[in-house]
Amino acid sequence: MLPVAIALVSCSAENITESTIPAENLLTLQRVETYQPSKEVYDNGGNPNQFTNKTIQYFEDGLIVADSTFNNVHHLESVTVRTATATSASQITYNRDNIAIYTALFTYDGTGRIIELSVSSLSINYRETIAYTATGSATVTYHNTANGSSEVMGTFVPNEDGLLTSFNAENENQHLVFEGGKPVTFNQRTMGSSTVINMEYYDVPVPANRLKTVTQVNNVTLTGALVQSVAENSGYYFKSLEGIYNHSHTFNNLNYIEHSIKYDLINHGTTETFYYYNE
Repeated sequence: MLPVAIALVSCSAENITESTIPAENLLTLQRVETYQPSKEVYDNGGNPNQFTNKTIQYFEDGLIVADSTFNNVHHLESVTVRTATATSASQITYNRDNIAIYTALFTYDGTGRIIELSVSSLSINYRETIAYTATGSATVTYHNTANGSSEVMGTFVPNEDGLLTSFNAENENQHLVFEGGKPVTFNQRTMGSSTVINMEYYDVPVPANRLKTVTQVNNVTLTGALVQSVAENSGYYFKSLEGIYNHSHTFNNLNYIEHSIKYDLINHGTTETFYYYNE
């Protein structure tokens, strides 16, 4: 498992879904538009010194069904199509020639827990399997498709609520410290070093249909990064991961995010996002 500072972007088993909690008289997310580094830079043709693109993500009945990504000259670069059933999901990205360049396949057990992830592209080809114990601990095994080798990456351990909050591996341990029901500190110990990172949140209630179940959060954790998964899906609007990135959110009168800017404090970049809901 890579150190948190460089393991924050990963394939997510829960990117397929929004939430399974019923909504009543609440807004439903329809579309999300994301710009790097900002909408203004993108609309003006980009900056030669900055990576520039736009992604539009579409939702139907609470499910992310497709993404479209455009380059700095507003040409379509790729389309990602997502499908989901009760026990499986897929995420396939096609380039402008309609050739599949990335495929992620997810398999779930009868309770919705992820048990297998398979990823293939021009540069990577692997599979991960997850084995659960009666206590809810989950051990992740990495399978190298090319040479047939397998390696246990480590085991995630749940807290009393069933949320995976610790990770133990041969040369690494991670743990989240909670206060008032929210994770506020991330501790990581590797061979010869330790890291402590604090987290902050907005004092704004998250609407019921934007909350995720424990199983959904755990699915993200098992295929991504512990600190990012839990912090961004804990039931509180995430504001900052100390020294790594900050969020600046604008909310409407129903406490839904309408606009957000993410500041990458390591690479000094920005990402601007707009959220569109139905009434």
